[in-house]
Amino acid sequence: LRSKDADAVALVQGSAMRLRSHFDASTVFRAASDDEDARSCVPEEVRESLGWIVKDLRDDWRGCVLVASTFGSLVGKQQEEEDAVDFSEPRDADVASEEARLVIRAIERLGLDSCWEWRPMLDGPKMMEVLGMEKPGKELGLAMRRAAGWQYRFPDGTEEELVKWIKADQGQQQQQQQ
Repeated sequence: LRSKDADAVALVQGSAMRLRSHFDASTVFRAASDDEDARSCVPEEVRESLGWIVKDLRDDWRGCVLVASTFGSLVGKQQEEEDAVDFSEPRDADVASEEARLVIRAIERLGLDSCWEWRPMLDGPKMMEVLGMEKPGKELGLAMRRAAGWQYRFPDGTEEELVKWIKADQGQQQQQQQ
């Protein structure tokens, strides 16, 4: 394998493990169902994690979900490393295909299917203004990452809601440092 191809395989494997660690079967089925509000049945932290996974995989995320599902279940929280996805032997194609379809549908219903294309709600200068910063630095980068995570948690959120959350988060961060 070329280095680039090996990196892609590692990304698929890592993403499969990340999906598996965050998505249990009942959550996937409820989030994929038209009878349920997907966002209300998927915890915020899981929505954020899925956003980061999709962002990492970009346009290839659907194909990666399908490929990864053929080698191991993507749903069902795993507690031990020995339960890792086994990429040595493919699963039944029908089972893998249905599971991948449900995971893809759940991610689409969560509104995260094109999240790598999203622009930040707040650019660097605006974030600095909200945080009362005079110069950019490491703290700005961390705040921008937390804001991106918030957007994955609340894809329909507004800039005003994000600013309110950032200010509250900043207060919590300062309290923890004291």
